[in-house]
Amino acid sequence: ATESTEGSSHEECSVCGYQKAAVVIPVTGKEETTNEQPSNTNTLTVGQVVVNKADGSFYTIKKNAGKVHEVEYKAPKNKKQTKIAVPDSIKINGATYKVTSIGAKAFNGSKKLTKVTVGANIKKISNNAFFKCKSLKMVTIKSMLLTKKTANKKAFKGVNKKMVIKVPKKVKKAYVKMFKGLKVK
Repeated sequence: ATESTEGSSHEECSVCGYQKAAVVIPVTGKEETTNEQPSNTNTLTVGQVVVNKADGSFYTIKKNAGKVHEVEYKAPKNKKQTKIAVPDSIKINGATYKVTSIGAKAFNGSKKLTKVTVGANIKKISNNAFFKCKSLKMVTIKSMLLTKKTANKKAFKGVNKKMVIKVPKKVKKAYVKMFKGLKVK
């Protein structure tokens, strides 16, 4: 589709040649640019899900205005990974996005997951982020930005009973209270 012309898309079986009816793609209403490079960050909208090429994980755009670029970790590349590191930031279209939160049920059902490292820019770990990660035994949190309002033991509902959360020394006292009932070292 272009600014003034509709486009179309169809699916076709490569074995028998059966074609589904074409779907019309409406006119974009935006001016076509032929010689200009697209704007690196303005093409992404808040709420859009993107894949980080570096690790294959899924992220949701949370902020994308001016110089503020933030994403939320939505899901790993696959549920069979044993070790995952949630990075401090990722690059998308040449722009650096801080990874500031882990979404609800982000690791839900990752039965083989044993170790997670949480990046330094994480401000929020949603409830049930690690729901039913039965093999999870070690979580290393590098972030010192979590508060009682942005993280608690509900994030680790249904994990291995022997799981240990390793945290920075400066925030250990606060994090022990925050994750009451869990082993925080």
